[in-house]
Amino acid sequence: MRKWTHKYITALAELCYQRRHPESPIAVPTGVWKHTRSAAWTQKVLTANETPQSLNRYQPSIPAERGFELSCAFAFYNQDSLREVDWVCESSSDPTAYLRILAAPTSSDPSALKFPPVVQNGHPSKTTQHSIRGRQIFHAFVDERYGQHEAVWKHQDTVMMAICKPTASTSSTWFLNLMEKLL
Repeated sequence: MRKWTHKYITALAELCYQRRHPESPIAVPTGVWKHTRSAAWTQKVLTANETPQSLNRYQPSIPAERGFELSCAFAFYNQDSLREVDWVCESSSDPTAYLRILAAPTSSDPSALKFPPVVQNGHPSKTTQHSIRGRQIFHAFVDERYGQHEAVWKHQDTVMMAICKPTASTSSTWFLNLMEKLL
C-alpha cells in the first residue's frame, strides 16, 4: 500500500476558486469563537512556496514531527492592511486530516478575533483554559474524543487560533499535545 503524500495530489491553493476568481471573503463565522471576515476585505490564495516574506512574522512553526506540512495560506486584507493569515497544513500521513492556524494582528475591529476569545452565540461547544509553556490557551470543542478542537492564544501583538479537523484520532489529549509543539 502506497503511503499518502502531497506529491500525489493537487494542492488546495491550486484547486481554490478564489485563486482563479478574486472574490470577497465569505462573511460567516470562522470556527467556534466570535469572529467573522468582512465581505469588504480582499484575499490572496498562496501556495506554500508563494508566501511573501512580509507574512513570515505571522507564520507559526509547523510541528513536522506531528506529520503536518504547510500546504497554502489565505491572506486577508482591508485595503492594504493585513487583517489575517489562515495557514493550512495538511497531514503527510492521513489525507483526511488538516490543521489550520489563523494569525490576526491585534485589532479594535468588532469582527476580529479577540483575546480572550468569546464563543459564538448559541454554539454548543464546551470551553476550557490551559496554561502551556506559560501562555494562556482557550480550548473549545464539541466532543472531547474527536473535536473539532480549536485553541486561541496570544503571541506578541498577534492573536492566534488553531483549528483541527475532527477525526478518530483527534482527541483533546492529542490536540493539547499538538498545542505544546506549536508554542
